[in-house]
Amino acid sequence: MTGTASTPFTGELIDLAAGDYRARIAAVGAAVQSLTLAGRDLILPAPVDAPNAEYRGALVAPWPNRLADGDYTWHGADHHVPVTEASTHTALHGLTCFTAFTVRERAADRAALHLDLVPSPGYPFPLSIDVEHILHEEQGLTTRVTAHHIDVSLGGGAPAPYGVCPHPYLVAGTDDAACWSLDLPARRVLAVDDRKLPAELLPASALFGAEAADGALALADTALDHAFTDLTGGRVAVHSPAGTGAAIAFDHSRLPWVQVYTSGTAVAVEPMTCPPNAFATGTDVIAIDAGDTVLHEWTIDGW
Repeated sequence: MTGTASTPFTGELIDLAAGDYRARIAAVGAAVQSLTLAGRDLILPAPVDAPNAEYRGALVAPWPNRLADGDYTWHGADHHVPVTEASTHTALHGLTCFTAFTVRERAADRAALHLDLVPSPGYPFPLSIDVEHILHEEQGLTTRVTAHHIDVSLGGGAPAPYGVCPHPYLVAGTDDAACWSLDLPARRVLAVDDRKLPAELLPASALFGAEAADGALALADTALDHAFTDLTGGRVAVHSPAGTGAAIAFDHSRLPWVQVYTSGTAVAVEPMTCPPNAFATGTDVIAIDAGDTVLHEWTIDGW
């Protein structure tokens, strides 16, 4: 396995293989550019000749989803990060998605990448982020993300606020996505306002009705861009009537939120450490003290 190609939008592209699985990793954002099983896409591939505007396969850190107006207060200090989504006037998906990681290790079934996240005026916390993608012939693709707070003094003596999530668009099969179903083991959902920011935490049945009781949802005529929590399990799957499917598995005690977005051709499923706008609300934000490290992982597989 070698770095087979490079583009200005992806950086180095690294191909992995294990059994019938194939994955391609992009150095920009340490993203999963593609993942297939026996030639069938399990996620929507990210573009290689244009910016990844839909964040396909992206690694999202140090905050997931939207931050209202780019403003937050942390340990008594006010911070502002650039607004990146004009339509909602929010800062979307952190700082890593369009940053080039360094490829540190590579093998036929594994790639390890590293980023030193440079402190900025809006996020003055130096993080060392290591990402390992491991492809297994039976289990699929596991991603491990380790964040280390290098020096607390640059953040004014405060720990570093942190959140992380993946952003894969799961593909159940080659048929119409409106025919698919979704296994979503969640009991509560964040209702959103017209800026797609959290408004109220409700029972999932308020959004889906009684059909949500067992977590199995038909996707026909269902439009989602919501965060779910109170999870009863750590596996979210999309199924095709043809018998194929794709899923993402994770430790729901460490990733207690899941953002689900239906794009019309796939279903973005994002296990998150904290909900949208968490830096502003403080909900489930991880505080990494100087010298400390946090690890999160997830696995995508198919059938």
